[in-house]
Amino acid sequence: DLNAGEKPKPTTMALVHPDGRVALAADDLSFPNGTVITPDGRTLIVGETMAARLTAFDVAGDGTLSNRRVWAQLENAVPDGICLDAEGAIWVASPVSQAVLRVREGGEVLDRIDVETNAYACMLGGADRRTLFLCTAQDHDPAKTGTHRGRIEAVQVAKRALATVGIDATTLEANAALRSIVRRDTGEGYQDFLTQLAQASGVDHSTISRLI
Repeated sequence: DLNAGEKPKPTTMALVHPDGRVALAADDLSFPNGTVITPDGRTLIVGETMAARLTAFDVAGDGTLSNRRVWAQLENAVPDGICLDAEGAIWVASPVSQAVLRVREGGEVLDRIDVETNAYACMLGGADRRTLFLCTAQDHDPAKTGTHRGRIEAVQVAKRALATVGIDATTLEANAALRSIVRRDTGEGYQDFLTQLAQASGVDHSTISRLI
């Protein structure tokens, strides 16, 4: 319990399968926090807050993790929420340094945005995917947040977010429905569907096919 002053101890990350089974994905993690997966689906990167580092794993087809390694060791910063940009760098919200950092693999800090209070989460978005949204607040302690105010702040950045595949909720009620439809239809209709998604999202045909 961080807010109660409990001594930090390692914990685990769980893999939840579509059928509800839960398996151990990784252990001995120091406060796993923000997590991203690279566009090819082959690498998972998680922020270990208490270790001040970003840790990477290879992701197998069944979701299991292997080849654990340090993606970036941070200095005078700790990772809370994180997000990946189109060049493969990671924006890191760091409460202790009152900033959001853009970090590349190896630990080099490419950019820094200072905030008035503390940054707890970040995400790229906006019409051109170049707006970095920041979740900031004076404190994370529940005993104090009732009297303190938080913000969603926005700042324009040079590097855009990754293109994402979006499905209109009025067209499909759930992702499960999408999977059911496309896996039954592997003919011409399926290919037309993938082509439409590729045109709408800017993601290449083969990547969309792998994702769904």
